[in-house]
Amino acid sequence: GAIEDIENSNFNEAIYKIQNITSEYPNYYLGHYLTGVALVGTDRSDDAIISFNRAYSLNNYDFESLASLGQIYFNKSQKYFDEFEAKRSNEYFKKALLLNKNCYSYYFYMGLNNLQTNDITGAIDCFNKALALKDNDYNSIYYKSIALYLNGNYSETLKTNKILITKNVSNINSVLYLNALAHYKSGKNDLALADLAKISENINDEYNT
Repeated sequence: GAIEDIENSNFNEAIYKIQNITSEYPNYYLGHYLTGVALVGTDRSDDAIISFNRAYSLNNYDFESLASLGQIYFNKSQKYFDEFEAKRSNEYFKKALLLNKNCYSYYFYMGLNNLQTNDITGAIDCFNKALALKDNDYNSIYYKSIALYLNGNYSETLKTNKILITKNVSNINSVLYLNALAHYKSGKNDLALADLAKISENINDEYNT
């Protein structure tokens, strides 16, 4: 069926099957949601927005469509460095949280959106909320550390980085570079140089290859 097609990335086939259903049952919200998912898979995000909005209009408890809209506008904000799209993304994630309050990833994306709009305090708050729901979300820990650095809280940056360094995360070079900056800003040049020296020892950092 269409769901299997989506799982196997056969998005056009899925769209064809689902549209046969929604043409006969236009108020079948799940059909519109699945159409949106398949359209995203074919990089037709503007058409997907229409489908997700249609699904939500038919079922006001459909947090998946709200989150999908949040994701689309997040991607647009990242692609075009657009603060307006980042704010719009957050509006949808906030609505999704009202229906699915324990989803840490919504807070993570909201934190990234807040970084985009230079709301550093808001970003830290969102990353903290994500970590309250999943304390080993290393992406939230990393971006929280960046936000703390941007906020001038270098001691907390170093404390947060220690978690990532201890776990030897995949982007360890990026963490070490951030650590070096925080040490430098704290007047600890010798420790900053030590951090930079460690970077050359790590060649498998997914952010630095």
